[in-house]
Amino acid sequence: YKAAEKIIDQIPKGSSDYEKVLFVHDYIIENTQYDHIGAILENKGMCHNIYGCLIEGEAVCIGYAEAFQLIMNMLDIESGVCTGSNHAWNYVKIDGEYYWIDTTWDDDDSGEPIHTYFLVTTDQLLRSRTFDTLQSYVPECTETESNYFVKNGGYFETYDEKEILGYVGENSDKEKCQIMFGSYEAYSEALNELIGKSKLTRADGVDDLRYVRTDEMFCLTLLLGGED
Repeated sequence: YKAAEKIIDQIPKGSSDYEKVLFVHDYIIENTQYDHIGAILENKGMCHNIYGCLIEGEAVCIGYAEAFQLIMNMLDIESGVCTGSNHAWNYVKIDGEYYWIDTTWDDDDSGEPIHTYFLVTTDQLLRSRTFDTLQSYVPECTETESNYFVKNGGYFETYDEKEILGYVGENSDKEKCQIMFGSYEAYSEALNELIGKSKLTRADGVDDLRYVRTDEMFCLTLLLGGED
């Protein structure tokens, strides 16, 4: 609880619930290493609980998820843990609507968070997992207003080359820039044009084609390197 309180004390005053969720999501990822060895050991250690995540800085998915839930509940933001496909993640309620969030899968071991699974819908979530049968509560998440990409201009319903390159150029000073598409067709076209035809390098500040694909989320993570 003391560790959680220290995190809460760092949240800027006057933050909205969305901003609080984003801060906690990013903080957990920046300060926790996924314990790949602990995940396969028969004897479950601290990496499987909140202590491993918030105190020792090493955890597996259930440690990430329970730590996130604890902090949300201390902030009076409704949140819970769900499991399935040998994995654990969270739901969270913002502005009266439920969303899914997965801090573990947004940790790519680089120390800098990605936001592929930050406030997504049930339809998006079920592309990569199923729910265990026994759950205390499974909300139906259909809203997209607070999705990270929608909120920050990186979500594209269709492939619009000018808009996409403009967005990437505006974010070329960052280590990573992520873009998400509203359909597989738009995502496939983006892969063909941006990557296959090297059009991504036309964006201001982009010199090479380093990227990570997340096909089930129709998402591209561009590795830009940031400022020198």
